[in-house]
Amino acid sequence: MRMDEKIVLRRQYTAFLISLLLFIPSALLSTSVFHNMKFGLLVPLSAMIHIGVSSTRNHISIIRLKSRIAHSTGRQAVIFGVITLVSAVGMFLFILTPLSDVLFPF
Repeated sequence: MRMDEKIVLRRQYTAFLISLLLFIPSALLSTSVFHNMKFGLLVPLSAMIHIGVSSTRNHISIIRLKSRIAHSTGRQAVIFGVITLVSAVGMFLFILTPLSDVLFPF
Protein backbone atom coordinates (compact mmCIF):
# COMPACT_ATOMS: atom_id res chain seq x y z
CA MET A 1 0.00 0.00 0.00
CA ARG A 2 1.38 3.37 -1.01
CA MET A 3 1.71 6.23 1.43
CA ASP A 4 -0.93 8.38 -0.29
CA GLU A 5 -3.38 5.44 -0.09
CA LYS A 6 -2.83 5.31 3.66
CA ILE A 7 -3.53 9.03 3.93
CA VAL A 8 -6.73 8.77 1.87
CA LEU A 9 -7.97 5.79 3.91
CA ARG A 10 -7.11 7.52 7.18
CA ARG A 11 -9.05 10.62 6.14
CA GLN A 12 -12.06 8.54 5.12
CA TYR A 13 -12.04 6.63 8.43
CA THR A 14 -11.59 9.91 10.31
CA ALA A 15 -14.58 11.48 8.53
CA PHE A 16 -16.67 8.42 9.37
CA LEU A 17 -15.68 8.44 13.06
CA ILE A 18 -16.19 12.19 13.44
CA SER A 19 -19.66 11.92 11.91
CA LEU A 20 -20.53 9.15 14.37
CA LEU A 21 -19.26 11.19 17.31
CA LEU A 22 -21.05 14.37 16.22
CA PHE A 23 -24.35 12.70 15.29
CA ILE A 24 -25.79 12.48 18.83
CA PRO A 25 -24.95 16.07 19.86
CA SER A 26 -26.20 17.45 16.56
CA ALA A 27 -29.41 15.40 16.78
CA LEU A 28 -30.01 16.59 20.36
CA LEU A 29 -29.31 20.20 19.41
CA SER A 30 -31.55 19.95 16.36
CA THR A 31 -34.33 18.44 18.46
CA SER A 32 -34.07 21.09 21.14
CA VAL A 33 -33.90 24.05 18.74
CA PHE A 34 -36.13 22.99 15.84
CA HIS A 35 -38.19 20.27 17.57
CA ASN A 36 -37.18 18.01 14.71
CA MET A 37 -34.20 15.68 14.35
CA LYS A 38 -33.84 15.93 10.59
CA PHE A 39 -31.17 18.63 10.71
CA GLY A 40 -29.07 16.37 12.94
CA LEU A 41 -28.95 13.86 10.10
CA LEU A 42 -27.03 16.29 7.92
CA VAL A 43 -23.76 15.64 9.80
CA PRO A 44 -23.49 11.96 8.78
CA LEU A 45 -24.54 12.88 5.26
CA SER A 46 -21.65 15.32 4.98
CA ALA A 47 -19.26 12.47 5.85
CA MET A 48 -20.93 10.25 3.26
CA ILE A 49 -20.46 12.96 0.64
CA HIS A 50 -16.78 13.31 1.60
CA ILE A 51 -16.23 9.54 1.39
CA GLY A 52 -18.05 9.37 -1.96
CA VAL A 53 -16.04 12.19 -3.53
CA SER A 54 -12.77 10.90 -2.09
CA SER A 55 -13.46 7.34 -3.29
CA THR A 56 -14.30 8.54 -6.78
CA ARG A 57 -11.34 10.88 -7.08
CA ASN A 58 -8.65 8.67 -5.51
CA HIS A 59 -9.88 5.23 -6.67
CA ILE A 60 -9.65 3.85 -3.13
CA SER A 61 -12.46 3.43 -0.63
CA ILE A 62 -13.12 2.19 2.90
CA ILE A 63 -16.41 0.77 1.63
CA ARG A 64 -16.04 -2.88 0.71
CA LEU A 65 -18.04 -5.98 -0.03
CA LYS A 66 -18.90 -8.36 2.76
CA SER A 67 -16.55 -11.06 1.51
CA ARG A 68 -13.46 -8.82 1.25
CA ILE A 69 -11.17 -8.01 4.14
CA ALA A 70 -9.16 -5.26 2.46
CA HIS A 71 -10.37 -1.89 1.21
CA SER A 72 -11.74 -1.42 -2.32
CA THR A 73 -9.54 -0.12 -5.10
CA GLY A 74 -9.88 0.76 -8.77
CA ARG A 75 -13.20 0.51 -10.57
CA GLN A 76 -14.97 -1.01 -7.56
CA ALA A 77 -13.98 1.97 -5.38
CA VAL A 78 -15.26 4.39 -8.01
CA ILE A 79 -18.57 2.51 -8.23
CA PHE A 80 -18.92 2.53 -4.43
CA GLY A 81 -18.04 6.23 -4.39
CA VAL A 82 -20.67 7.12 -6.98
CA ILE A 83 -23.33 5.03 -5.21
CA THR A 84 -22.45 6.66 -1.88
CA LEU A 85 -22.47 10.14 -3.39
CA VAL A 86 -25.80 9.69 -5.19
CA SER A 87 -27.49 8.18 -2.11
CA ALA A 88 -26.13 10.90 0.20
CA VAL A 89 -27.24 13.73 -2.08
CA GLY A 90 -30.64 12.04 -2.53
CA MET A 91 -31.10 11.70 1.23
CA PHE A 92 -29.92 15.28 1.74
CA LEU A 93 -32.51 16.59 -0.71
CA PHE A 94 -35.21 14.35 0.76
CA ILE A 95 -34.49 15.55 4.32
CA LEU A 96 -34.87 19.17 3.25
CA THR A 97 -38.24 18.62 1.53
CA PRO A 98 -41.55 18.92 3.40
CA LEU A 99 -42.34 15.34 2.36
CA SER A 100 -39.85 14.05 4.92
CA ASP A 101 -41.85 15.69 7.70
CA VAL A 102 -45.00 13.92 6.56
CA LEU A 103 -43.45 10.48 6.05
CA PHE A 104 -40.99 10.46 8.94
CA PRO A 105 -42.12 12.73 11.80
CA PHE A 106 -38.99 12.22 13.91
